[in-house]
Amino acid sequence: RARAIAHAAARQAAVTTSSLTLPPGPLGWMTLVPELRTLWKLQTQMVADIAGAYGKTHELGREEMLYCLFRHTDARVVRDLVTQIGRRFVVQRASRPKFRAVAIKIGLHIAQRVVGRGIARWIPVFGALGAGAYAYFDTSKVAATAIELFTGVIDVQTDDGFAASEEARGREKTVSG
Repeated sequence: RARAIAHAAARQAAVTTSSLTLPPGPLGWMTLVPELRTLWKLQTQMVADIAGAYGKTHELGREEMLYCLFRHTDARVVRDLVTQIGRRFVVQRASRPKFRAVAIKIGLHIAQRVVGRGIARWIPVFGALGAGAYAYFDTSKVAATAIELFTGVIDVQTDDGFAASEEARGREKTVSG
């Protein structure tokens, strides 16, 4: 089910991005922000759907989402949020300043990508094909990260240093509620 979700989202990302890349020149530059917004919205929904396919929607927080969306683009930035140890993933809940710092670093990386995409706007057909292929590849990588994360065991480390696995949290909910 997760792979079907990933494939459908990657196809939709390619079509959407190719369509928004077609306008040439300055008009094409005006489609950059809507293109990125649409792509991230699609990828965000895909990650949520994949988490649901594995029965881990309660595991999906902002740190896990950032990890899935940007691990393949800038692994150095998100390694402070999620660490993989074998098949176990340790998620560090981030304070607002730490989360903001990660978001700023990702934003700078995205700005570089936007400039590259903007250049493709000057060559409409080839730019559209290239952007569509890249969106397909990018979305497939996001999906692969989400599948890898949600098939593993996820431990969440809180500020007080306590780490709880998803099984332990499930037992806590059963015992307490």
